[in-house]
Amino acid sequence: SSGINAEYGEVIATQKNSLTELAASREDMIKKVKAELKEETSAKERLEGQLAAQADLQEKLTTSENVNSQLQSRISELESQLEAHNANAVQPDSSAESASSAEDTLSNDAEESLFTEPHVEGA
Repeated sequence: SSGINAEYGEVIATQKNSLTELAASREDMIKKVKAELKEETSAKERLEGQLAAQADLQEKLTTSENVNSQLQSRISELESQLEAHNANAVQPDSSAESASSAEDTLSNDAEESLFTEPHVEGA
């Protein structure tokens, strides 16, 4: 009977060692899974941060594009105004030239009439 008890004792010790090893192995696995989960959580947080930064940059890009578009419109407006101003500026010069030319003609005519027409005051 003591041999059977010793054999059972041995089986029980072996099973106990196996269970202890399994428990240790399970604890290792739990630690590994927790470490992987922590790593994945960090990666997820980094990715979320990158996505938020990308969304912020996209918003800034959109704002910049809107401002650029408004500036381009304003530049086109100002260029049109400048062209119109330049076109109008040329006309007054030419009308000023023709006015000056008309004045020259009148004064030339007046000078000529002084010298060519006889004075008929007393006649």
